[in-house]
Amino acid sequence: MKLKIICIFFLVVISSCRSSFHGTIGFKTTIESDCLNSETYKDYKQRYGDTLVIKYQPNGDMIRYHKNGLINYQKYSAERGEIYFVYHDSEIDTFNANVFSLKKISKTKTADETIIGEPCKCYQYISVLKSNNDTAKIDACYPKNKKKYKLNYRKYKNYKDYYILELYKQNKVPYFKYHIHYPPVSILYDGISVTY
Repeated sequence: MKLKIICIFFLVVISSCRSSFHGTIGFKTTIESDCLNSETYKDYKQRYGDTLVIKYQPNGDMIRYHKNGLINYQKYSAERGEIYFVYHDSEIDTFNANVFSLKKISKTKTADETIIGEPCKCYQYISVLKSNNDTAKIDACYPKNKKKYKLNYRKYKNYKDYYILELYKQNKVPYFKYHIHYPPVSILYDGISVTY
């Protein structure tokens, strides 16, 4: 009987410590604006390129490579709760992911979508930017297959801005679509590939 209890205990511990998703998701990057001649639109097009590749690391770090853009990559440090923007000219900017730059107005469930061949749950947030009171809208989709893409949201406890932790905690998988709409410009990341 004791042996059976010990075996069950170890199985529970092992399953709860199961590795988090550590793979790569590729996205098509699209920048949209009502004014294609604006400096903001041109800046975003140059900065973010046409492809985003996110590598999820086993320790919770996340590296976002922007192909054909001025940003070489962004690294989220799970331990520090900071994002480092590293440019091709070696310039580095630091952003605190623990601080909310948005004030939530509403969150709604939207129509499901199929992305990278996977059925996904989708959500929309309406928020206000704390810096200038402009409205920002976020559309995000997450695969329903929690077994295949299981993400340990606790590794992202310091990534609170832009609702990353909130949505990881709710869905327990990485996103396959993430659109950010600001008044002058929108950044659209649409999933096109995944490896794990």
